Amino acid sequence: MKKRLLILMIVTGMIILLGGLLTYGLGIHEIIPVPRPDLIVVGTSLIGILLIVSGVCDLFVKKTKENMQNLGTFKKEFEPTIRRYADVRIQYDSLNRSIAKSLKNSEDIPPSYFKSIDNLQKQLLVLEDTLGLTPKGLKTLQRHGLETKKVSMLEKALSGGI
Repeated sequence: MKKRLLILMIVTGMIILLGGLLTYGLGIHEIIPVPRPDLIVVGTSLIGILLIVSGVCDLFVKKTKENMQNLGTFKKEFEPTIRRYADVRIQYDSLNRSIAKSLKNSEDIPPSYFKSIDNLQKQLLVLEDTLGLTPKGLKTLQRHGLETKKVSMLEKALSGGI
């Protein structure tokens, strides 16, 4: 159910964005009277882009939570880190698409893109380790972070557990 809502947010964002661009085009070419087509396109574009990014970010968050639950490493305390991971992942994917587009069009790729990609990859690896999504991170969480406290027989007896 929630996944459908997220997809609905993304589709709604696209419709609003395209509707704003259509209104702008119709206003610029004077097909319909639009008092300030530039304001309309800015407002609808902003709303549309925010809905799209929010929906995509929530899809990443949901998928990461599912992966962590399958591994048995999810805790509520990880939610801010998961949100940060989703934000970095969106930036990384966006930059990769920009590079692929530039390569497809035989354009030069600015050196800053490679520095940014390297930085984002490092951030993603650190976040994936923190969340236990890599073998190294999973071992660390299992060894240190998710251990259950061992209770001695005396403590069990005193608490009424025996």
